[in-house]
Amino acid sequence: MELEKTAAAMGESTLRRKTGELSLIMGAFEAAASDVTGNQGNSSKFIDPTDDLTALAERLLESKIAVGAHVFVDSFKGFTAPELEVLRVLMRQATQVTIALCADSIQDTSGGYGLFSQVIHTAAHLRDMAREDGVSVAKYNI
Repeated sequence: MELEKTAAAMGESTLRRKTGELSLIMGAFEAAASDVTGNQGNSSKFIDPTDDLTALAERLLESKIAVGAHVFVDSFKGFTAPELEVLRVLMRQATQVTIALCADSIQDTSGGYGLFSQVIHTAAHLRDMAREDGVSVAKYNI
């Protein structure tokens, strides 16, 4: 678990002790949320829905189901970290991923305070993410 590793890497302090305690609490929660067979999250009604997206990203890597696919994503203004994980895997595997976002420009001329600033930031983040992974970015239309 990440919290346990983080606590172990800290020097002796109150923060280390509290991080260790939080790690124990999180471990107990995850154990309680597991189903009776010990499979994390598969049939638990207590599991965090964002964990499903993280599991999806991991399974997409294993399955290669998106290889050669054309993927279309529409009607979003932003994405959570787990959603971005899934999109990153899809961008790496699919032949083409098209993401439609609602904005009036690709440049934020409002200094981050415009109506579409969040959407423009999301688009820039997606382009950067694709380029980091060596995925070509097509010309986009506004």
